[in-house]
Amino acid sequence: MKDTEYTFAVARIRANETHFIGKNEMEQLLLAPDLRAALQLLADQGWETQGALEDPNEMLREQAARMWSLLTEVAPDVGELSFLTAKNDFHNLKAALKSLVSDQSPEPYWMHPNSVPVKLIWEAVSNRSFSRLPTRMQQPGRLAYELLVRASDGQRADALLDRAALETAKGRAEETGSKFAIRLPHVRNFRFEDCTACRSHRAGRTLFAGCPLRMRNTAQICFDRGRWARCAGADAVSFRNRLCGVRARV
Repeated sequence: MKDTEYTFAVARIRANETHFIGKNEMEQLLLAPDLRAALQLLADQGWETQGALEDPNEMLREQAARMWSLLTEVAPDVGELSFLTAKNDFHNLKAALKSLVSDQSPEPYWMHPNSVPVKLIWEAVSNRSFSRLPTRMQQPGRLAYELLVRASDGQRADALLDRAALETAKGRAEETGSKFAIRLPHVRNFRFEDCTACRSHRAGRTLFAGCPLRMRNTAQICFDRGRWARCAGADAVSFRNRLCGVRARV
């Protein structure tokens, strides 16, 4: 990056810092008594909150699109940021698979920004031609399709694709060589373990064993999988206590 380009990028980011959500702002949001109060805090940060009371998700989508537009404007190589979009890429794969099985249009379920064009995903899924997908999406897409069609097991398909999204984010991050980028997928692994444990509890069985894909090299922060697996057969109180016990050790 040339000096003039670097100066421009820094200036653009600093000009938008007032809209960022920092630690203090996040604490205020967590303490907000209701959605209206939280939206007022975001409006004070410069967010567009009109209509968000009825549909806050649309506000978040628009904000994410604006932030991604800013990043692509100042980044010397936007491909280096693809680890940030892995989650959306696999969400779109999930949306395509479920739309195919339920004979619906996937259009309302696409998420942006993404690194893999939604048109490519839909064409690959609708034609059962998973080899047309990027390498890291081919096997998970094929396995999730089999789970949905042959076993009608949407929960396990979700868990499998979420795990694959983490693996892909980790792989893309490692390709950048950035320590921050590499660390981020590990942090996001917390949420995956939460989600899978909750799905296991609702289903009354463990979903970990049914996911062929595993996060590797995450032992330093990853939860005890055996402890999570035991959540499958627990009652609601035991599940909550185990969840709190795991959180306390992290």
